Amino acid sequence: MAEITVTEGDNSKADFALTYSQSWSDSTKRGLPVAKSDTSKVFFYVSKTITGTPWLTLDDSSSSQIQWLDTANGKIRVFFNGHQGTSTQIGDSQFYELRIKMADSTYVSAERGTFNVLDSVVDQA
Repeated sequence: MAEITVTEGDNSKADFALTYSQSWSDSTKRGLPVAKSDTSKVFFYVSKTITGTPWLTLDDSSSSQIQWLDTANGKIRVFFNGHQGTSTQIGDSQFYELRIKMADSTYVSAERGTFNVLDSVVDQA
C-alpha cells in the first residue's frame, strides 16, 4: 500500500501513472497505461478511516485539483492545496483512494493507501 505525507496547509502534490492491472478483464490492455479517453472522470478521496466520509474530494474536472500530464500515457498530478482543508485534518494513517470512472460508467480503484498530514510548526525567534 502506498503512502503520501503532506504538511498541513502546504501546497503539496503527487504524481500517479494509471495502468491497467494484470488481472484486467481485457487481456490486450493488461499492463498498458489508462488513457484519458478511456475515462470519464478521475477522483481522489481522503478520509480519517476506510469507511469514513471523505474530508478531501478532488476530481479532474478542474486542472487545479487533478491535472492530466500525459493523456495518452495515463500520467496525472493531484494537488493537495492547503486551502482545501489540510490545515484542519492533522493525523497519521488516514485513508486515500484514487478512483476512476471509466468511459463505460464503471468505477475502479487505481490506488489505495495511507495519507498523513503533519503538523506545521512556526518557529519562534
